[in-house]
Amino acid sequence: MTSGIRRRTIALLFGLALVWSLAPAAADIRFAVIADTHIGAGSTASADLSAVVSRINGLSGVHFAVLAGDITEKGRDSEFAEAKRLLGGLKIPWHVIAGNHDAHWIGQALIGFREAWASDRFFFEKSGRVFIGLNTWDFGHLAPDDLVWLRERLAGTAASARFFVFAHHPPALVDNWYQAQNILKARKSIIFSGHVHRTQILSIEGLPVVTIRRAMASTLSPPGFGLIDSRADGRVSVFEVNGNDAPRLVGTIGAEALGAASEIPPPVRTRDEVEVVGRAELETRASLAPVSAGDRIIVVDNAGRIHGFDSSARERWIHDPKAFSASRPVGRGRFAYAATAKGRILKLETADGRLVDEADVGERVTSALALFADGSGRRRLLAGTLSGRLFCLDAQSLDVLWVSGEAKDMIQSRPLVVGEKVIFGCWDARLHALEVSTGRPLWRWSENDNFYYAPAGCDPVSDGSRIFVSCPDGFVSAVDLTAGRTVWREKHNAWESLGLSPDRARLFIKSRADEFRLLDSAAGRLLALSSPAQGKGDIMPVEPVEWEGRVYFGVQNGRIYEVGPGGRMKAILDLGPAGVHSLLALGGGRFAAVNLDGTLVVFRVSPRDGGAGQLRSRRPR
Repeated sequence: MTSGIRRRTIALLFGLALVWSLAPAAADIRFAVIADTHIGAGSTASADLSAVVSRINGLSGVHFAVLAGDITEKGRDSEFAEAKRLLGGLKIPWHVIAGNHDAHWIGQALIGFREAWASDRFFFEKSGRVFIGLNTWDFGHLAPDDLVWLRERLAGTAASARFFVFAHHPPALVDNWYQAQNILKARKSIIFSGHVHRTQILSIEGLPVVTIRRAMASTLSPPGFGLIDSRADGRVSVFEVNGNDAPRLVGTIGAEALGAASEIPPPVRTRDEVEVVGRAELETRASLAPVSAGDRIIVVDNAGRIHGFDSSARERWIHDPKAFSASRPVGRGRFAYAATAKGRILKLETADGRLVDEADVGERVTSALALFADGSGRRRLLAGTLSGRLFCLDAQSLDVLWVSGEAKDMIQSRPLVVGEKVIFGCWDARLHALEVSTGRPLWRWSENDNFYYAPAGCDPVSDGSRIFVSCPDGFVSAVDLTAGRTVWREKHNAWESLGLSPDRARLFIKSRADEFRLLDSAAGRLLALSSPAQGKGDIMPVEPVEWEGRVYFGVQNGRIYEVGPGGRMKAILDLGPAGVHSLLALGGGRFAAVNLDGTLVVFRVSPRDGGAGQLRSRRPR
């Protein structure tokens, strides 16, 4: 009996010893964090990253590196290729996440990044630590599918594990960070970010946050990066490495600080003041505004799938082209048209999403699509591409009628046909006018040659004699349709948001401060100015629309506003903290709204007395 107990005890101890021998032993880990390389920004960015790579290779005991976003300056394919070439010189493994510069400027819904790297997030475990990379996109927002992914990944990890989470934007600049914090709060977590271009240790509701200096050299510092020592005892030391100097200790985070985070309550939502007709969830990010075709609402999701909803937000079909899309679809009557990053133009039945026909233009389609009827009533389709070519196709056969190579960079906004001219903005900092029947260039316009202020992200509008554009330099401009000359140009704290009243006499502007501005389109004179809704730096392009004398638009904080007499602006619908794309007017006071989280809402507003035309003039502040 005793010998049997002894044998079982010995076997148990042997088994435990085997388990202990196989379990990952706690060990010190050292890793580098490289942030904001901005490849393509000036002539020195590549040399700076090369110097950083060389410096890391010269350090001992560095296990891996993380690229914490803003890898490129403008999201160009050539910039991603250059970054990959330089990073290929690292002698250690490296992992990458995206930043706003990789997604926003001409990031085309992050397609360039996703073609350069297999994924925009990462997860791996090492010595009792878990390392997670998240994409906070262009505006500082976590997509719903990424949050689901994060929750599922954490569910399969040991309760004792320490979590190192990387996101380009610091938590304070991520509008729905509370959702991630509430997933991470019970874990021993620390956050690493870039974006603010300096190394510091912060805290958000008890969660340690480390921001890392930009890799690029500055007038005060040579190229550099962050160096992190994670000790077996739980301490985390943060160093900054500048050029060939010895690593400088910024600070140490004690083991007790990890796991002390508290829950962040969600933002207070406003009371809805409209009738919600229907609601649907794509459960993934939607980077493009909805469009209508026949009696369908068409929405493209982050994976490129095309969804058809009825007017009550009930999903009727999904077409999956197995490719990403950076191009807003277009439709009319029986057919809808969409484009993929592979260069395919798709013609779909609006009733059931069936593919009727397709064409291949041979390069990435990046502009919103546009439909128009020529002089004989035949429908034509316009599609702009990454290289700046504009294709005009027969909407029936999808045969290419003409191609213009006049533009010298990516076309993003929706081409506009006015009479015998097609007008479009481009990232070559020009507004272009072509002859609609042949594609022959007629004129080019620019008041600012700076790429960052190009008339490329705003859909132009026209009153029949002038073209109006809103640019990131804050100016709204009126351009003569015939000659391409500036008629007036005024600064209104605008970004890329612009709308036109049905009578074409008034321009609608959503400013960066969430103000609403009403302009006289003929002279650019300010007619009315609302109070700011939030005061946040809102850079999400939308097109305000008018119905029954009131103006409606969504903003980056997830709310939809109505502007009435006297410039009174109030929130009428709150979709939660995710930017709202341009509203789709369905008629009869009904609108469809889609936010960045892929929430589709169809709502109805009631007709009221008064209108935007009665807005009282107010002196600008």
